[in-house]
Amino acid sequence: MMNMIYNEGYLDAETLEFNLSSNDYRLNADHLNAHHNSYWKPYTHSDLRMAGINPDWKLCMHFIINTSYFMELGGYDCEYEYSNHALHDLVFRAQHNGSVVHFPSFIAFFCSHYPGQDGDHGPIHDAQTGPDLKRFNDIYSKPNAVNDRVKLDYNGWKNKEYIWTRRFNSNNLQVHK
Repeated sequence: MMNMIYNEGYLDAETLEFNLSSNDYRLNADHLNAHHNSYWKPYTHSDLRMAGINPDWKLCMHFIINTSYFMELGGYDCEYEYSNHALHDLVFRAQHNGSVVHFPSFIAFFCSHYPGQDGDHGPIHDAQTGPDLKRFNDIYSKPNAVNDRVKLDYNGWKNKEYIWTRRFNSNNLQVHK
């Protein structure tokens, strides 16, 4: 897996300038304000210090992976509603399966996001701090829980109509198989 390192901040709507995150502990002054190497370790983040997360694993929120390997792992777990926990889960499953994360020597991009719970970010915030967080914590708070879920059914989403019905509030929703 090739991690695409990035820096976070937000795009100011008035000036269209990118403002870097003010969390100086994450920045490495020697590398164009890229996240410091420790940022890519789960244990740097207090919410990821769980019994089921290996401290030697790496974080990858944006990465390149061979398509066939992505499919072999079962892709993203469709029970997550937003990418944050789904990406962590996929990368942890891959590393548990023996994948090695490689880091480039350059920043691939700057990641801008709308802060807070308003506007387009509201549903993202709700998913990330609600059902996705609960699912992720239920899985990774248990030692070795990832053992039973390294490889998911790539087409498993087709057999989980309850997810789509709940998400789209429709009793008439039919999943096309």
